[in-house]
Amino acid sequence: MLRILSLALAGLLALAPVAAIPQAAYASTAPQACEPFDIDNAKEVRAKLDAADTVFEGRVQSVAKVQTNGTAEFQHKVRVVTVYAGDLETEEPTTVVTFPRSDDGHGRMAGGTRHLFFANDRSDGSQVVDRCSGTTTLQQRLPDSRAALLDQLVAEEAESARDVALEEPSAGVSDAPSLKRLALPGALVSLVGLLALVLVVAVGARRAR
Repeated sequence: MLRILSLALAGLLALAPVAAIPQAAYASTAPQACEPFDIDNAKEVRAKLDAADTVFEGRVQSVAKVQTNGTAEFQHKVRVVTVYAGDLETEEPTTVVTFPRSDDGHGRMAGGTRHLFFANDRSDGSQVVDRCSGTTTLQQRLPDSRAALLDQLVAEEAESARDVALEEPSAGVSDAPSLKRLALPGALVSLVGLLALVLVVAVGARRAR
């Protein structure tokens, strides 16, 4: 009897790690929590702007779940209300793509809802929104104070980009070489050639004597 109990206990211990593997694997693939985002905090808004290609306010008109290259995604038709950054046109529709939450995505947005989008451009012309992009659901039009903050930060970013583009190299720009410096090597070569010619003529004259 003791032998049978020992064998049974050994079998349970051997199976314990196997039973724990699926739970560990599930925990490792679970989406991580996003950092809290305060839309009134200039520093946090600037960080979201830096990570986005397009920032705009829009209303979801319709949504469809499709399979793209074997991956499920939600394609939202969104009417653009206000553009803060990017090349979208106001009052024109665009496509905003999100992914299911189980895939660490933003999830589906309900039709008729209004959002402030922080999105990235996709090669097909659509806009992609991920779970931690900063995209925020709005109950009504973005308040003037928040819109002014966005406009200010976008303008500062554009000005900073212009300053970097116009900045001189750190080593400075060297002066163009003067005509004297350009002519000096040629003059030296000519002088050496003339001296060599004189030397040859002198040696020839001595041999002739």
